[in-house]
Amino acid sequence: MVNNIKYLLFIIILFLVIILQKNCNNKKTIVDPIIIIDTVYKIQPDTIIYNQIITDTIFDTVFIVKDYQAKKVFIDTIYFYQKSFAILTDTVSRNRIINRQLKFSYYKPIPKNQYYIGLGINGSAVGFGAGPQFAFINKKQHLYVGGYDIINKRVFISVFWKIKL
Repeated sequence: MVNNIKYLLFIIILFLVIILQKNCNNKKTIVDPIIIIDTVYKIQPDTIIYNQIITDTIFDTVFIVKDYQAKKVFIDTIYFYQKSFAILTDTVSRNRIINRQLKFSYYKPIPKNQYYIGLGINGSAVGFGAGPQFAFINKKQHLYVGGYDIINKRVFISVFWKIKL
């Protein structure tokens, strides 16, 4: 029985030690909050202007999507000198150029027949001559010259072709 009392006494002391330790560690500390008051100055304008946009159109999402996916053709004509021009055709869909065409028209004027009249002087080892002359340039750029020598009383005709260099 003495052994039982020792065990009982030991359990009671152990129980008291555990209870006392819990009560000792249970100190409540009260912390006073630190309040800092700081003033922030905010500058506000005297007048505030609001831009109000008034629209009469109603935005339709289906229309916007259809417009985005639609193919649109833009034609731009650029004119050059003497009736020449270039036509630039762009096809746009989904904000991308999907096709581009360039048509170019070069206008080369058709030459008209040209007429000239003048005075010609010629010379040789035998003598010299002078008289009126007539020149004609046709559409194919060929030159025909004819004249009459008054001093020697002769008629002459010449033909010239244009040389492309």
